[in-house]
Amino acid sequence: METVKAASHPPAVSLYGRTRELQSILLMLRSGTRIVTLRGPGGIGKTALACLVAHQVQAEYDDVFFVDLSAVREPQQVLGTVAATLPAPERLETALSTLARAVGGRRVLLILDNFEQVLGAAGDLPELLARAESLQLLVTSRAALGLHDESEYPLEPLPLPARGKPLEDSPAVALFVHRARAVQPEFTLSDENARDVVALVKALEGVPLAIELAAARLRSFTLRDLRSRLDHPLAFLKADFRDRPERLRSLRAAVQWSYDLLSQEDREVLECCALFKGSFTPEALVVVWGGPDVLDRAEALLEQSFLQRVSGPATRWKMLQPLRELALEHLASSSRADAWRERHSRHYLSVLPQPGHGAPGTPEDVRERYLPDYLNMRAGLVWAINHQQAELSLRYLGGIHLIWVPFGYFQEGLQLCRRVLELPADQHRHLRPRALHTMMECLLPTGDTEAFTSCARELLEVSLEQRNVLQELYGHLGLAIGEHWRGHNAESVRTNQNLIRRCSELLALPPGKRPAAITDALLHQVCNNALNNATFGLLELGEYELALQYANDSLAKARQAGISTHLAHHDIVGNALCHLGHYREAAEAYLVSLKFALEKEFPPLISINARGLALVMMRVGRPELAVRFFGAGWRMGPAGAGRYMEALYSRATAELREQLGKKSFESEWNAGQHLPLTTLGDAAFAFARSLQTAPERKADPFSAVPETPAPAELTGRELEVLALLVQGHPDRRIAKLLNISPGTVSKHVGSMLGKLGLRNRVELARWAIERHMYE
Repeated sequence: METVKAASHPPAVSLYGRTRELQSILLMLRSGTRIVTLRGPGGIGKTALACLVAHQVQAEYDDVFFVDLSAVREPQQVLGTVAATLPAPERLETALSTLARAVGGRRVLLILDNFEQVLGAAGDLPELLARAESLQLLVTSRAALGLHDESEYPLEPLPLPARGKPLEDSPAVALFVHRARAVQPEFTLSDENARDVVALVKALEGVPLAIELAAARLRSFTLRDLRSRLDHPLAFLKADFRDRPERLRSLRAAVQWSYDLLSQEDREVLECCALFKGSFTPEALVVVWGGPDVLDRAEALLEQSFLQRVSGPATRWKMLQPLRELALEHLASSSRADAWRERHSRHYLSVLPQPGHGAPGTPEDVRERYLPDYLNMRAGLVWAINHQQAELSLRYLGGIHLIWVPFGYFQEGLQLCRRVLELPADQHRHLRPRALHTMMECLLPTGDTEAFTSCARELLEVSLEQRNVLQELYGHLGLAIGEHWRGHNAESVRTNQNLIRRCSELLALPPGKRPAAITDALLHQVCNNALNNATFGLLELGEYELALQYANDSLAKARQAGISTHLAHHDIVGNALCHLGHYREAAEAYLVSLKFALEKEFPPLISINARGLALVMMRVGRPELAVRFFGAGWRMGPAGAGRYMEALYSRATAELREQLGKKSFESEWNAGQHLPLTTLGDAAFAFARSLQTAPERKADPFSAVPETPAPAELTGRELEVLALLVQGHPDRRIAKLLNISPGTVSKHVGSMLGKLGLRNRVELARWAIERHMYE
């Protein structure tokens, strides 16, 4: 007799990343567990894993049988179908008796595949096990059986790429590469396609069926085009696998199979859950649904694998994207959709920190408390904008900047700010200062002097009109930054000094004598910003010692005031030390700030410190490493380091390009672009240690960047494009760095040529270099 009945047993398949799951299930069976339910949504790989288990244990059982129940629709037919599959010496009156006789006293593993549509038959299984004491059951189902002696094993999506580990270690990536080679034998994972592959498997959330179907589409589409079409995977992901059932030939069929098994009430709850982007809390679902009765039905959806519990200290649920897309299609015709969406928007406004409550703490605090809900906050804001809900939209801007700024969502924030401020809202003018402040913060990394200064002026004007002292202070702070950007550094320093004096005067007043909402914490924050901003003007004026004094004063005051992010301010100290030629101390200061940024996963600050360290590396004779760190810094996106420092970075990279030559420069730059953050941190620490043992270099301070005001006829975005053009980047690279299209880059170049009366890019670059703009 064959150990595994091949006629009723699909062949084993190659599995990726299921070693832990396989070993766990084998352990459960070997320890005597009678019923193991392998539970998970469609396309997660339950059947494939069950087949692998069957082949792994065939030598441990007298018989292993596999029964596919996908064609069975009536629960009362299940035992008969199973009995017909097993070879029995005789057919008795009932299927239960026939099965018990077929098993006898032999060790038998019975695999029941696709049990979800016949859950009513689950009640027959305990009696079968009682009459066949040596029988064990391995069941695959999208829902739990609901039996007392059942041991569930929820099957999760494949692990996605982990930060700091090789991409090949990710099972999701390994599966995609394996299936891609089935249609393109020469396909390999490379530096050029790695980012697209990672984005693709993340978009597909590690679901094996979705990954396999996506890889099959490489027969018709490029990887880049494939990635761009995954916003709506149900319509796109399909493949004619003739050796698979119809439900596994497209993502829509797999999802529809599950959806059709739901009751009408469960479908309605699923549609409500589809409103949420990413994960959500049970409390949020209660608010949006309109009552706590929804929780029982949500638990039923969890049991049936339509919802998943997200691992973490707090209870959060989520839907896989294909299920959500199908539910959203049905939600479009729901009479309750409008009410649900408004409740959703108002609920997530209440989750945000509100104006006057102070900052929520470190970027880590923001990550833990607010970032999990950001996608829903953004969706709530967009709904409010689209429905002309001006008050709701303006109130959103009062708190959502606390996520936009630490995590570098500047472009997204800027677009939404502009849409909000365009809404008719005369009766809500009192909310405008906080909204303008948020827009000013989003404009900060762009370098768009005209837009930033205009926003700061309006903030100051509206704040003075409303006697909003706190926002008035921020308006002056913005004007000081604008003056620095225009090269008016003496004026910028004076404005910052006036701000510092004003904050000191307000701090000297008892809380009852101050304007409303002015707390010590907020005043310390404004004062620190003014001290830090003044250092940039002082550096450009060549007042390096005074700049260091301001930077150290800011650091001391932040520490004294208990500002939780004071470690981040060491980068300002590093800038001043670097200009003074104190490279060892500068590296140490940058390293403190970089360590903080890496621990808190704060991209803008990582960018600033990587480039600051690059300046030090360049000055102490490590040009290759300097270019690598410059590349890593650019990869993290805009940092908001200020016009002067950005010009300094451009001068340094141009000098390094000339020193190393184009080929070596680009090689090191690309290496930096792909440098994992853990490796970046290790390299920074190793460099700092090397300076501790190296002889002190003779001070070679930076010369100040000439005070050349930006030409008024060029916009901020055009100046950004010009800076990268001078460095020698092609349009595609410039587009990637600035998050715009190559066509838009060409339009900006053409606009600059027209404004300046120049003929080509070479003349444009020469024009900028001759004016010492980007040396």
